[in-house]
Amino acid sequence: MGPHGFWMNFSFGLNRRSASTLSLPCLLALCWSSSLHAQTVAWWRFDDDGVPTGTAAKAMTNAYQDSSQQGNALRRNEGAHPPESSTNVPDWKMEKSNTLSLHFPTKMQSMEIFSEPNLALNSLELPEVTLEGAFQCEGSEYFRGILCKDGQPNPSFPFPLLQVVFTRADPDPVNIGEHLVVQWTDGKGTGRMLKTIAPLAVGRWYAFAVVMTQTTASLYVKHEAKKEYQLEQVVPIEGGALLNATGRWAVGRGFFDGKTDNPYYGWLDEIRISKEALPKEKFLFHHP
Repeated sequence: MGPHGFWMNFSFGLNRRSASTLSLPCLLALCWSSSLHAQTVAWWRFDDDGVPTGTAAKAMTNAYQDSSQQGNALRRNEGAHPPESSTNVPDWKMEKSNTLSLHFPTKMQSMEIFSEPNLALNSLELPEVTLEGAFQCEGSEYFRGILCKDGQPNPSFPFPLLQVVFTRADPDPVNIGEHLVVQWTDGKGTGRMLKTIAPLAVGRWYAFAVVMTQTTASLYVKHEAKKEYQLEQVVPIEGGALLNATGRWAVGRGFFDGKTDNPYYGWLDEIRISKEALPKEKFLFHHP
């Protein structure tokens, strides 16, 4: 069974003295910044990697820096047509300056960037989690993996611990158009799925936020610069957000039936993992 088969088979500190000299707005800003830093466990921005525009990072080096300061840098695999630094970014306001993205230029060649086996991120327990990013896909004739956590917890269930993909379903029996889809295994070991309400467009920037508490999972998508994130779907979950299992993280591909699969084609930007369910006002591109 190919990856498209899931549409038919997957139904589902400050001291007192220094603090006294600061205004209330400053104190609130410091508290918010500290809280955000604590909850962000990985943030791959592709802005400060030292890779010039139109070029690729050296293979098998920790080239893609983690802006969360948690040490979760990513490396790319070897091979031709690797992802390249690009000035094509979404024209949306955010807290930090956003000047570069990562372009995956080849349709059917897996050139993912991934976490090393010894990173603590791979085994981090996530009873709550928020996954974010921006994407502009060049083609979706196939599953296009954006963010993935490897592993197949259930041998009879071909989907991984987690994958966020942009995909077009098989035309038979039903052509549902291009959708952003999230497939994962919740804390109880049950396979779950979220997807956008209506088809999305190829060649256009979108931002997503997947917010999982211990009991629900919600998918939000930002469709336009001057509009807020839209709630697409909410589903119940059990036992927490993600099954507590070790698996490496990858950007630019997915995973199916026990092996890596679903290479991405297009641009990716601002991929962030937070270890709690963030409110909407803390999403990356919330700023009006």
